[in-house]
Amino acid sequence: MTTDPDGYAELVALAEQHSGMRAWTLEGSGGYWAGLARHLAEAGELVVELDRPLRPARRSGAK
Repeated sequence: MTTDPDGYAELVALAEQHSGMRAWTLEGSGGYWAGLARHLAEAGELVVELDRPLRPARRSGAK
């Protein structure tokens, strides 16, 4: 699958093959997953955006 509208539609089509209620959870959807989150919301899907967990500080402030 690709990370463009066609790939997002393919992902939703795959999910539709399964019955029952469906929700999508995305971590950090303000960045890399913003397009997918937008596509799912516009398609009427339930999208739950999770905050990224706090990461421990590194020694000496190194990145």
